[in-house]
Amino acid sequence: MGGTQLRNKLMGWGVIVDVFSAFLVTFFTPYLQAGPQIQLGARVGYVFMGLAAVAFFFFVGFIPELKGRSLEEVDELFERGLWAWQFKNAETHGVGARIAAMEAGRTVEAEVQPEEDRDVPKAQRVTSQSS
Repeated sequence: MGGTQLRNKLMGWGVIVDVFSAFLVTFFTPYLQAGPQIQLGARVGYVFMGLAAVAFFFFVGFIPELKGRSLEEVDELFERGLWAWQFKNAETHGVGARIAAMEAGRTVEAEVQPEEDRDVPKAQRVTSQSS
């Protein structure tokens, strides 16, 4: 889950969505089941099924897969402004990539740059150890 600021934002939004959706469900469900104009009865389940389908596509489209990524890599990916489906195949080149490579048991070789290019980030090549 990111740093303190991201955690606070996620928890805040989670509480807001939870309270709002709980209110909507508890307020409108009795009217949908036995109201004078709308009598859905057991078919109110289709409303919840539709909401679940919308939520499924939201999570598939907007919640990124971060399995196997270090926190530094996640920070780098979020700074790029990628969409959720682009995270899985995105390649990182910063400190996070080196940390993930070391955790996976691979060596990281940094290419040496000339003095005039010191302000440009170094390109790294990750190779597998042959043991």
